[in-house]
Formats: sequence, C-alpha cells, structure tokens
Amino acid sequence: MKNYSLLILHYIHHYPFFNRFNNEQLARFLQNAQVKYYDRFELIFVDGKVGVIKEGSVHVKTHTLNLLSPHTIAKLGAGRILGHACDDGLTSGSEQWI
Repeated sequence: MKNYSLLILHYIHHYPFFNRFNNEQLARFLQNAQVKYYDRFELIFVDGKVGVIKEGSVHVKTHTLNLLSPHTIAKLGAGRILGHACDDGLTSGSEQWI
C-alpha cells in the first residue's frame, strides 16, 4: 500500500459507511487514493471521483430553481462521502456543486 492509502485508511476505518469492510478490502479500494485539501469557499468538482470529508463541512448547492441564485440543499460533515451513488446523486448531479 502507498503512504496515502495508509493515511486514508487510518481516518476512514471508523466511519459507518466503511464499517462493513475489513482492512484488506479497504486497502484494495484505496490503492490509488490521494489526499486533497480544499480551502474555505473553494468549489469542489467531483468529476467521477469519490471523496470522504475528513474534517469540517461542505455545502451542496444547486441552481435548478434559480440559475442566478443558487441555494444550499445539504450540508455534509466529517465522514460523509462525496460523488458516490450512496447519496442518490446529491453530490454528483450536473446541476449541483460543492
């Protein structure tokens, strides 16, 4: 495993979504994992990737109701997954951004 994989494994193993996997399975999933930090108010584009919030929170916004005035549809905190099917498209929809 790469260093990033070990670091990420250390942080995610206790989050509920990952409890169903043993360390060997998680290690396989994380083989090409990378750590990425974002500044406050920086937009996050998932672009087919999956991410886990380590600390802090993100606001998911949409412009489906008003193109010029997006509104927050969710606030996600530590342990939440971004860009995965488990959120029913909340963070991967083309009209939403994080």
